[in-house]
Amino acid sequence: MKIQTICVSLMLLFLAGCKVIPISQQGNKKPTPVVVDYDEDLSSVRPRYNVSTISLEPKYETSPLPETTKPAKTTSSEITMHVNAQVAAVLDTMAARNKNIKYADGYKIQIYVGNVRADVESAKTHSYQIYPELSPYMTFNQPTYRLKVGDFMSRSDAENYLITFRQQYPGATIVADKIELKKSILIK
Repeated sequence: MKIQTICVSLMLLFLAGCKVIPISQQGNKKPTPVVVDYDEDLSSVRPRYNVSTISLEPKYETSPLPETTKPAKTTSSEITMHVNAQVAAVLDTMAARNKNIKYADGYKIQIYVGNVRADVESAKTHSYQIYPELSPYMTFNQPTYRLKVGDFMSRSDAENYLITFRQQYPGATIVADKIELKKSILIK
């Protein structure tokens, strides 16, 4: 009963809020703009110019340049590059920070994944004999041994070595990993 009375009262309120406009008033009348009379004195904030100093005609220099004065040609050896002290200080701090960076994102070749320790040890010695410049990294996450070799900055460098490793280890793949920057420089 309460719900019915609430619904009826809401409908009555809705209908009471609707306004009926007669057909004669529904024409396409454009609203008339309201004109507001604006009266404010802005002369105190406007810039003032001295009329006698303003010239509307451009001024040209009438004296021609003498033909004997020609610009001197400078060679590249005469041009010197000067760096101010602040830029040099910033470059020195950046160089010091870069020396402290030891690891970066790069690539390694994963040549062995398995459960046998003897197999991973033999793969480690074999990879060291073939390429002594590639550092082998053996990890053990129970029960799996993984052997990764190399510290490559780009994938294309790793792909050059991958061809050789695939002859001995057909399951060798390139994986993204953190690499040591000093060791990646030694790889040729």
